[in-house]
Amino acid sequence: VLLCIKMTEQTNSILSAFVQHLNFENLEFDIALRRYLSTFRLPGEAQKIDRMMEHFAAGYYSQNPKTKIFKNQDAVYVLAFSTIMLNTDAHNPSIKKENKMKKHEFIRNNRGINDGEDIDKQFLESLYDKIQQEEIKMETEGKLFSNAEKKGWLIKQGGRIKTWKKRWFILSDFMLFYCKSPELEPCGIIPVSYTHLTLPTKRIV
Repeated sequence: VLLCIKMTEQTNSILSAFVQHLNFENLEFDIALRRYLSTFRLPGEAQKIDRMMEHFAAGYYSQNPKTKIFKNQDAVYVLAFSTIMLNTDAHNPSIKKENKMKKHEFIRNNRGINDGEDIDKQFLESLYDKIQQEEIKMETEGKLFSNAEKKGWLIKQGGRIKTWKKRWFILSDFMLFYCKSPELEPCGIIPVSYTHLTLPTKRIV
């Protein structure tokens, strides 16, 4: 399980390694995107979604170098972002039917994204139909840490300000997530592979 948390140089490196771990080879675009988005809860901030789609595009394009649909990684990125917007538009009940994106609008919105050229129209029409027929479902809060090995309170030292604070920790899939409370989303992540445990010499109060 991967979480979209605050983007730092470290989390970007982790995300890049995580994407390369996923197998997108010879997968249709929408199936690969569904697989990717099923592994985490997508954040609400456009900037974070943008970064997540950049990593997906890099992974998908590098694993499918002979694709005849996309001329470069940027085309994958733009269409991935556009597909998420379509998915939200199509399956958000608060958007009235008459205001939902039509097929010709989706195609128009993606003109010229393939290194200045258009992506195959039949491909876009098929993608539109697939999203309309089957929503891209992302990781829900209830399933988010279904494989968690341990949960509980620990004392953590801050990164910039070296004070000790109580945080709720979750150990899942060789990652240690921490939150301010069990009800809140994680505010940080610590990879535990290849780490060493050092016991404190005195009790921390």
